[in-house]
Amino acid sequence: MKQRRSIFLVAVMILWPTLSWGRAVIPFSGTVDLKAATVDLLFGSEGGTSVAFNAARVTPQKYHMVCGLSHVKTPLCDVATVLTGDLEFVGTGPDKMGLVGEISSQYTLLDYKPIRDLYLKFSIEDRKLVVDSFWIGAFSGHGAVDLVGDRRMDVAFEVLSLDLEDMMALIHPQVKTKPLAFTGVVTGELKMRGAFSRPEVSGRLVAYNGRFKVLDYDSIVLNIDGTYPLLRLPEVIITSAEGLSFRVKGAVDLSDLAHLDRQVRLFQRVPIVASSGGRSEWVFKRLTSDGASKTEMKYFLMKDDRGDASAVVGVQKSIGF
Repeated sequence: MKQRRSIFLVAVMILWPTLSWGRAVIPFSGTVDLKAATVDLLFGSEGGTSVAFNAARVTPQKYHMVCGLSHVKTPLCDVATVLTGDLEFVGTGPDKMGLVGEISSQYTLLDYKPIRDLYLKFSIEDRKLVVDSFWIGAFSGHGAVDLVGDRRMDVAFEVLSLDLEDMMALIHPQVKTKPLAFTGVVTGELKMRGAFSRPEVSGRLVAYNGRFKVLDYDSIVLNIDGTYPLLRLPEVIITSAEGLSFRVKGAVDLSDLAHLDRQVRLFQRVPIVASSGGRSEWVFKRLTSDGASKTEMKYFLMKDDRGDASAVVGVQKSIGF
């Protein structure tokens, strides 16, 4: 029984949201019936910020819980939702006891805006949390995290379709200066491996049809690698709405989001150059007409047989059928 209670407490600590009450005195009321194995508690007060928690034993091994969050403030946003879950203890003995469960949410609001609800299917065994699948909002994924030591992880996230304006609004409290003007929709995938506090991060994100500061873009492709909180962007390919494509490379320190604008200004910008034989060329303006027709203004750098270079600016038009 002691082992079972310990596993249950670990699960609650992992899944419980980070509250912003700090050192404030939190009123609570309710009942705990040990004989009937039921819990019915209310933290906070009705009509204000509150957490209502209800749990009951369904069978000797299985418990059902309901947790209602009423506009609980976290470091990133205001959260309101109703969580329901089923937890079941599995194993052949006290030393081999594990926990499996499914948790889902309804009526989820972040900063008073509705988002896709949470679903989480997980297990805890051999001091490891294994997430078979989860999704919340624009994110889905799976993976495993050790619950002891440096809590090593191996997880994968997929960004389904995230509005960049919503993402910038989430990091706004951490940015002391005016946040970057960044609009569009981003998709992609990220992997995180290593110690929980400093995992290695790799992945690829693609943003479409938006605006970054004064630049209207068709697409921004970001390749990411590094060790949190320092993420390298070895190749960012930006295609503007006018057709100009160029590469950007740099790094972002996520522990210094207050100076994000300053970090972006340090990025290096390089035009995309195509080489063929002794000639190099790059497009600095592309106009696309209806159908497959397009007109490109190009800069050519050519070398003759003696190695002497000459530069030419030209216009190339292609017609598709």
